[in-house]
Amino acid sequence: MPTPIRRRFAVDTLLNDKVATVDVLNRAGFITTNDLFSGERYRILTPDSYADEVDAVSHPVEFKWLQTHFSQEGGAPADVAVIYWNKTAVNTPATAGKLTGGVLSSEEQELAKFTGITDGAMNLTIDGSPKSISGVNLSSVASMADVASALNSKTTPVATVAWAAGTAQFIVTSATTGSASSVTITGGDTPLSKAMKLAASAGSVSTAGTAQTTGESFPDVMNDFYARGGNAYFYAYAGVNAGAIADQKTIAEWVQSSAENKAQAMFMTTDPNAVLNTATSDIGYQLRNTSMERSSVIYHPTGVVNGVDMTGQRPDAAILGRMLWTDPGAQQWDYKTLTTASDSGLSPTEQNNLRAKGYNFVETFTNTTFTHLFKGRTCTDREIRIQWGADWFDNNLQASLANYAFRTPLMAFDEETFTDVEALIREWLERAVDRRVILEDYTVSLPDPDSIPASVRKSGQATFNDVYQATLNSAIDGWVVRGTWSIGGI
Repeated sequence: MPTPIRRRFAVDTLLNDKVATVDVLNRAGFITTNDLFSGERYRILTPDSYADEVDAVSHPVEFKWLQTHFSQEGGAPADVAVIYWNKTAVNTPATAGKLTGGVLSSEEQELAKFTGITDGAMNLTIDGSPKSISGVNLSSVASMADVASALNSKTTPVATVAWAAGTAQFIVTSATTGSASSVTITGGDTPLSKAMKLAASAGSVSTAGTAQTTGESFPDVMNDFYARGGNAYFYAYAGVNAGAIADQKTIAEWVQSSAENKAQAMFMTTDPNAVLNTATSDIGYQLRNTSMERSSVIYHPTGVVNGVDMTGQRPDAAILGRMLWTDPGAQQWDYKTLTTASDSGLSPTEQNNLRAKGYNFVETFTNTTFTHLFKGRTCTDREIRIQWGADWFDNNLQASLANYAFRTPLMAFDEETFTDVEALIREWLERAVDRRVILEDYTVSLPDPDSIPASVRKSGQATFNDVYQATLNSAIDGWVVRGTWSIGGI
């Protein structure tokens, strides 16, 4: 796996907190728990390929998301990484090891075959430890269940013995579970083991226990995704109802904590609790109150609202499709026309409740057909644009520093090197100004190389804080303009 540039050349622009790093800033990663591609971790789909590779009938949610993503006005992203999260398919509890005897015929179940055994014995190995059984008296048994009970009294507490009437078999089960749990019969056949058909010669089968298995953790999914050469910046999730909240939180936490893979998350929810100011279980409230400033959430209703069927609409796919072909940080995320996304039909109270919880929503202005996302911010009220622009800046400055390291004969604690590095920083700050991410009043100040202590020089690591400072160029979400007109005259 290639070494991330950040391990050698780290750039962190502070937006009241640190940011991380990624290579691809204009690609969405669409996460689904449905296996669309026969176990493939991910597949890159394009506007021309998705309809052939994702079946609209068997996978309508995924198809609708992709269709919406690639059909926005003005342009379309080059591609999408569809990522498979095998979350639930392999969730199984631990099992116990067992010894299953052969099937007893009606004749073999005759009590006379057992009542003559008054000092029965057999040798078992349970969980790797020998267990010698002796003194089993079956003279008074009245059923196969009684036979099992008599042997069970000898194996307790390390194992249990039962009669499975449905299959006509005796089964010895270890009291433990997991991969070390086992029951085997050892030594030679005995009258007791042959009568119960637990002897190896009677067709008994020993089955080892299994450890508990769980679905893939999301960090493991992403580690595998990157290890296989995958990359994306905005991550979306197929699930949108209240049942998806736990998964959305898991993704948001990964996005927030990822040290070397800079990212943002864009979620959608249809949870009706989102519009209630008293509710605290909804995803927006949860993320806002855990400071997940790299995650954004869109509330959108489902079903028929004001005569419009919202079922299946994906404004999260729409806004990502509308924005990811543009330059990172150069455009605000609200006031962009969205296709296949209808006005949410919210009352003023519901809008206020959503805004207080950090939600975005789709609205259409009165007497217009202009449908857009309001208000293009993360759940902590950070502009999506600004975070995207800061990540773009960091990514490119890191790459420039790495390129400089490979093309210069010597990087040293001297004026020549520091002048070169300052020029690189200024270059990318100027580009950020051009994109209107920051204002022109930035400053850059590297320390005097002669002032750097010998201990720092010896370490070979040039780590300097507050090297550059800039003012964010914040977007305007709305205007209130007031003035006065007076009546003229004499």
